[in-house]
Amino acid sequence: MSGKIPNLWPEDFGMSFEVTPKAILQRQAQVLNERTKNQVQGVVKTRVLGRDLQHTLSLVTPGLDDFEYVILRIRHSIGHFYPLKYFITESDDTGHECEDEQQLYDAIRQVLQDERTISVVRSLYNQSG
Repeated sequence: MSGKIPNLWPEDFGMSFEVTPKAILQRQAQVLNERTKNQVQGVVKTRVLGRDLQHTLSLVTPGLDDFEYVILRIRHSIGHFYPLKYFITESDDTGHECEDEQQLYDAIRQVLQDERTISVVRSLYNQSG
């Protein structure tokens, strides 16, 4: 039977090796883990929200009963990455928009280098030992 039914898929899906927003967050989590020797861990979780994906970057502290602190959420369509919205902290419902990958790098850099983020990492690190 399968020999009589033709393959209707296109020959090429146009696959590319784009850097995904999730991969960008995972790299930042990896760097944090290395720099704090896993005392404060960066963790990226992904959820499906209707036709969107949401990636959350959190700080997790194993030495404090796996305390978790959300620092950034990114939400984009399943079909394309940009434009996307990012949300600073768990309670930010308004969000900010990024039109492309460079804008996302700039936004993440700003959040990670913000004094509030640095203060939380420092505090969690000091309390985890």
